[in-house]
Order: sequence, then C-alpha cells, then structure tokens
Amino acid sequence: MTVYLLCFAGGLRRDDRAYVRHYLGWCAGDPELRLAEHRAGRGSLLVRAAVTAGLTPVIVRQWPGQTRQLERHMKRMRQLPTFCPRCSPRPRQLRYAHVPADTHPAR
Repeated sequence: MTVYLLCFAGGLRRDDRAYVRHYLGWCAGDPELRLAEHRAGRGSLLVRAAVTAGLTPVIVRQWPGQTRQLERHMKRMRQLPTFCPRCSPRPRQLRYAHVPADTHPAR
C-alpha cells in the first residue's frame, strides 16, 4: 500500500480563482500502474480532467507502506503543494506517526 502525490505542471483551472496542481492518492499495488489507469481515464475525475486538458500527471512523491488513513490526514491538511519537490524549493517532510522516510522518484 502506497500513498502518492501527483503534480500537474501548469495546473488545471478549476474556477475563476484557483488552479489545481496536485492530486493525492492511495493504491494497494504499484503506483506506476495506478498512474497508467489514471492516464487511461480510469481514475479520479480530477486527474481525468487534467489529462483531457493536455496536462501530464507525474508521480513526484511516494510514501510506501501507508494506508488511506495517511492519505485522509494529508488531504485534510490542505497543503499538498508544500510536499511537492517540483513546486516547492524545500519540500516539506511529513511528520506523522509510523511514516518511514518517503521516496522521491527521479524528476
């Protein structure tokens, strides 16, 4: 089980005020396979809309060995851009019980 962070370069315009640039997800298997499902339109509506708009979602961070509990915790924090190594010069480290060192895939 892995929690993963997707980044959409450029962002997806959501309304007159906001751009959506990140998506946090959870999967029981390989995050790369889950990303392929997202890109094929079998994932979240947000990622589907980003792909339709021509944006390319990229996995920028992973927290292996985690459950949906961590995913919910991070979504409630509402600070996903601070965890992104592409968008933040000093990406934030997650301080949460039972979280091993996260992994940064090659950019």
